[in-house]
Amino acid sequence: MKKIEFTSQELSILLEKVQNCFEDLNYKITKDDLMSDKDVMELFDCCPKTLEKLKTNGEIKYFKLGSRCYYLKMMIYLQILEKYND
Repeated sequence: MKKIEFTSQELSILLEKVQNCFEDLNYKITKDDLMSDKDVMELFDCCPKTLEKLKTNGEIKYFKLGSRCYYLKMMIYLQILEKYND
């Protein structure tokens, strides 16, 4: 996997966005909030088999619409932060 680094400013912006989303009960998920399998594989620089393992092991949260898997961008970044900033 790629090493992903965030500056403290990027982290605080991300945290603020997440807090704002959960405070606003009328928050609507937009297309920009979602990532596809391809987007996640590019982010992690991994192959489809590795992505499948991450999903199966519960390391990445996702949901399905029809036969396609989607990921919430904010959740992916938060999961990265939880895993690598402990």
